[in-house]
Amino acid sequence: MVSKSKPGQCKLHHAQFYNLLPRGINCLAVNKPSSRLALSRDDGTIEIWNLAGAAPFLEKSNPGGEKVSIEGLAWVGDRLFSVGLAGKLIEWDLAHGLSVRNTVLLTGNAAWCLDVSRDERRLAVGTEGGYINVYSVEGEEVAYERILDKQEGRVVCLRFDHSGDFLVSGSVDAVRVWNVRKGHAIHKMTTGRAERNKETVVWDVQVLKDFTIVSGDSRGKIMFFDGNLGTVIDTIQVSKADILGLTIDEQEKFLYVSGVEPIIRIYQRVEVTKGNEKVDSFVRTMQRRYHTHDIKTLTMFHGKLLSGGVDGTLIISSFPPMVVDKYLPFLEAPSTVLVEGARMVLLKYVNYLEVWTLSSPAAVETRKVLQIRSKQDEHIVAAGMSPDGRCTESSGVEALESRYTMSCGIPLSCFRFFTNAQKDFGSRFRFDSMPLMYPRKAASKLIS
Repeated sequence: MVSKSKPGQCKLHHAQFYNLLPRGINCLAVNKPSSRLALSRDDGTIEIWNLAGAAPFLEKSNPGGEKVSIEGLAWVGDRLFSVGLAGKLIEWDLAHGLSVRNTVLLTGNAAWCLDVSRDERRLAVGTEGGYINVYSVEGEEVAYERILDKQEGRVVCLRFDHSGDFLVSGSVDAVRVWNVRKGHAIHKMTTGRAERNKETVVWDVQVLKDFTIVSGDSRGKIMFFDGNLGTVIDTIQVSKADILGLTIDEQEKFLYVSGVEPIIRIYQRVEVTKGNEKVDSFVRTMQRRYHTHDIKTLTMFHGKLLSGGVDGTLIISSFPPMVVDKYLPFLEAPSTVLVEGARMVLLKYVNYLEVWTLSSPAAVETRKVLQIRSKQDEHIVAAGMSPDGRCTESSGVEALESRYTMSCGIPLSCFRFFTNAQKDFGSRFRFDSMPLMYPRKAASKLIS
């Protein structure tokens, strides 16, 4: 916050009391033709990033909420799909903000993963109940195709092969290869256990063009399988902690591995001699520490590595040359509202607001005078404060709420207005301190 003092000088107010908690990244999905990135956060928020230019930027977002979970994202052309613990497959309407276009109930309760075939004809969803739901997504519809044979335990991850006729799934203690047309598992490869009574969870799988399957599990190992024969090719102990994310570049020369450590390990595909034969093998070449906490998801975009995890930071890196860009999990603007006349500031958090008085040259201490929590912990989309500092306004997904306060900060009354299009609206106050709603697309015109 800046206040003018003399020409060429200014006074700075260092606001050390605005502490946003990180919102971790659950999953990433890239749409290469349109240069769009979809990511989900641990509070259920979905964000769409534009990667077309030199500087990626947040294009639009859909706020989550209490008990909202997005566990998987996938693109079919320009169509975006998501699954979560609610047991629904949701298609999002990107042409009208980021609203729900279609919802399909899944067999098997909570959904943990989804994937789309390379030809974008099929979409598969893995569920808690051990069912894999397969849908046809040709045209503009989502049509049920079949449910594969039920397996024991939940389906944690899955990936189509390059033909789209086979599906690889990871679960507890096993990796399976499925014939999608027949609906049966043709191979079951067991992973083994580090301890007899401790299950091994396969967190992620990748499928190469030659049908080599790569899996990462809770023992900290990556395993290589022959998808045609259902046999183990190699096993590498990567870490002592869980392996959560795997991705491979477009040429299949580099394998990137991440997990319950702030480290990304890079393996290069090289030709080695085993006995009298020359075979391809992945050898660790380097490791990078870009994050501060666990890294849950990885993906590639035109030779660049995109990563996200518990710290909530989206990191885009490439090598060589070494280039690392970090994008912090800021809330959608405006996140702060300064009322100069009343020497107050409104701070917006995910589901509550705070009002602070600012210190002055007279050495009055900065203090919090008010905290307003949204009803049922609903996400706050926009917020504002009147010029006299006596009224705050916030808009959520379903309602616009105004609270009038006395100078001492005690709430007097609250008004709620409901609308079906609240996601597309923001809030401001007029010069006479009366609340005003406006369409977000026209925000720049109103503010100016």
